[in-house]
Amino acid sequence: MGISLIRLIRLYAPMLCLLALACAPPIANCDEEGSSATAETGNFKCTAIFSLYDPVEITSLNFGIRSFTNSSCMSLVPEASISYDLTLEMTGFPSGFQGPAPLVSCTASFAHDDCPPHVNELPVTIYELAGPDGELANLPAICADHVECNVEPCGQDGLFTQIACGDADASGAILTSDALAALRAAVGLLNCLPERCDTDRDGSVDASDARAILAASVGLHAMLICPAPCVSYSPGDA
Repeated sequence: MGISLIRLIRLYAPMLCLLALACAPPIANCDEEGSSATAETGNFKCTAIFSLYDPVEITSLNFGIRSFTNSSCMSLVPEASISYDLTLEMTGFPSGFQGPAPLVSCTASFAHDDCPPHVNELPVTIYELAGPDGELANLPAICADHVECNVEPCGQDGLFTQIACGDADASGAILTSDALAALRAAVGLLNCLPERCDTDRDGSVDASDARAILAASVGLHAMLICPAPCVSYSPGDA
């Protein structure tokens, strides 16, 4: 008596499943929280934008990017030129150029089974830096602003784009309500990230920060300099 089609399917279904798994394309796990993406065998590309976070005026810059080697970069600063010889050198900044502002966009390739670096894993080493009056004594923060890859969901926004100094409620604009939120944070009624509310970088959120945010919200000149979301390194740092 012949074996029915249904019995054949039941008999060989487990074997077919195993064969399907063995032939499945490789998986690139690009997110520690469990998200993953299918990538073809070979390399995929990621592009990162690096921005000058601190409000300092610069005229020339030489820096390197850890974990983003063998990358090709283009200047995002009008008039500024860029050259690459182991490190990135930027010259020809327009007069008065200062942060916060984007500096360069860099693209690099990664193996399909590697996770691209996160925005917080792209520290910058500054080798030379000059302002209008010569070499700057203190290193400003140059942070990875955004990472975008051609394999989803590997892109991430950095704090530079996600957090604006003075925007206490993350609404996308600095309003009088942000000043009220900073004042409430100053008296312990709510929490506000230093990157949003510590506008003078003194290590605390207090009434002076609320006043600065209020001034900015009504269009008055106010220097809002919250703590940078990253730290730049000198060549001697580990």
